[in-house]
Amino acid sequence: MTLRTGWITWLALTLACGGGCGSTPDVRDMEPFDLLDEGVTDDGIPDEGMMEPDDGAEPTCFERGFGVSCTPSPGCREGFCQPEGQFAPICGPEDPIAGLPDGFSIPGPPRFDGGFCTLDAPFEDDGVDCRDGDGVCGDCMTCVAAFGEGGCYLDCDPRAEGNDICPPAWDCIPLTNGSGVCFDGCATDDDCLREAVVRQETNGVPGIQTPEDCEQVPNPCGFAGPDQLVFIPDAMPTCDTRTFECEVRGDPMAEAGDPCTNDLECEDGGDCQNENRITLGDGEEVVIYEGGYCFGPGCVSDDDCAGDGVCGGGRSGAFLTSSRDQCLERCDLTLGVDAADAATWPAGRGGCDEGYKCLSDAGTGSPELGVCVPDRVDPFSTNGTITQAFGSGPSAPNLGTACTASEECFNPFGYGTCLTGLNGRDGICSVEEAGVLEAVGFEVCTGDAVIVNTSEPPSNEQQCLPTCTTGDDCPTGFGCVSAGTADVCFPTGCDRDTDCRTGEECIAGGCFDTCRAGDPCGAGLGCLPLDTLFDVDVTDPICFDVCQNDAQCSGAQVCAGEALDVFGTCITACADATECAAGQACIDFDGTPGGESECRDACALDSECRSGETCDDGACTPS
Repeated sequence: MTLRTGWITWLALTLACGGGCGSTPDVRDMEPFDLLDEGVTDDGIPDEGMMEPDDGAEPTCFERGFGVSCTPSPGCREGFCQPEGQFAPICGPEDPIAGLPDGFSIPGPPRFDGGFCTLDAPFEDDGVDCRDGDGVCGDCMTCVAAFGEGGCYLDCDPRAEGNDICPPAWDCIPLTNGSGVCFDGCATDDDCLREAVVRQETNGVPGIQTPEDCEQVPNPCGFAGPDQLVFIPDAMPTCDTRTFECEVRGDPMAEAGDPCTNDLECEDGGDCQNENRITLGDGEEVVIYEGGYCFGPGCVSDDDCAGDGVCGGGRSGAFLTSSRDQCLERCDLTLGVDAADAATWPAGRGGCDEGYKCLSDAGTGSPELGVCVPDRVDPFSTNGTITQAFGSGPSAPNLGTACTASEECFNPFGYGTCLTGLNGRDGICSVEEAGVLEAVGFEVCTGDAVIVNTSEPPSNEQQCLPTCTTGDDCPTGFGCVSAGTADVCFPTGCDRDTDCRTGEECIAGGCFDTCRAGDPCGAGLGCLPLDTLFDVDVTDPICFDVCQNDAQCSGAQVCAGEALDVFGTCITACADATECAAGQACIDFDGTPGGESECRDACALDSECRSGETCDDGACTPS
């Protein structure tokens, strides 16, 4: 792997050693998304103010003394001096390294090589850490989460040649927003020997367990202990003195998309993306990159990639582990499906393995070609939006029909979606990637629907949307807005009340049903201020399918499941099943005994059913 993904991990690893040779955590636990993004321009490019200014311009970072080497005495012209330290070596009888030659050790390289001037208090001092967005780092440094604290680091451009403006032995590490910061790199090949140490499966327990994992209760390792650290001499780690990144030799037979447990199992310069459990927008937890997944090295063309790998960029950049183009797993939307038979479309993965789907690069001359991406996560979402799983949904197209969840919609190629209105619930079935699919021969946009661009580059999403004449042709929360050649139902973009359904108002660009506390908003809808739901200054109360307290629910409904900073849902509560219809059960809303309960069709216990009924296969049935 390159130092871009391994170095932050190394920081966490060596700091945990505390200068001794004790238990060592897994060297691959952290990824670039652990960094806090702050202090860059809107387009993600570091502020050009770091360069030499025109006459009368504000002083640059270097002119103010930031990012340059220092010692605590005399210190820095401005801010603080983070002094150089030394990382602990990887060693220890409690967590030994198999394959390490007798008398050989993995040295710890310099920490904060040469020292550097920064704006926040040095690590391990009693000063206040920076926090994302708090302004402590100013306009030319960024707050980064490392060593369990926040630190201000000099902005740099990871797309520049070499290590950009960073000092020697410092690397320009990319952040998830496309910018970068100067962080410790390597100076010699010895600084990179750590990259030849990996933790391999040795204890027979699925997954990789570190000593820290085995200390948990319950112990996931049993009596087997942690998986062992292993030294791989064939990795041949070296320091690139142009970028100050560590480079290792990978598996000559590997290519992008292969399963892996460490970078050495991927192609030369590749990154092993660890299996990752994430919480999606609806609260569901899913595992992506199950079993590990190889991303290839940085590339300029497909010739730089092993096997069938493709040099991914553009739209596929949403899944890159670096801000540079990388080799990714190739796919073809047309594989294994019949364009004339819609029944085959939901199974179309484009040749990707289970758990992945094909994302077209769209702007190329061959839009059917793309790269494999996780199939449950919206590739362009900023908040973990869930997408419909393969195999769910109806078996025939139902474009434009009413829905409240994507599972109610036809799901071709994993891109079926319920486009939800601004009341948080009522929606219409649509198809994402509609423009790409139509371009390669699949007629997914039927009837009076049209294909509409619904996002800006790099995502360039195109959806099928039904046409309309007035807002009354659309669901609640949708406006009838112009899409160039036609008017379509869309949840944002109204300019006036007449774009909305009768009785709704156009507020802050969206169509809303306004209300007063206690007004009847409809079953499951609460009445709460607009600014609590969206990033706007408007405080008008509107009907939405969440609540903060009982007073926001209408009639006899109560707000269930609400907590500090967590919205609840308006429900009709029940004390027991006698208040429910025959065949229904009175179920704890959030699984917490003593909390609010509501009538549901499914049951788990006989006690949840009416007298004379028992819970049989999840349903209340007569005894």
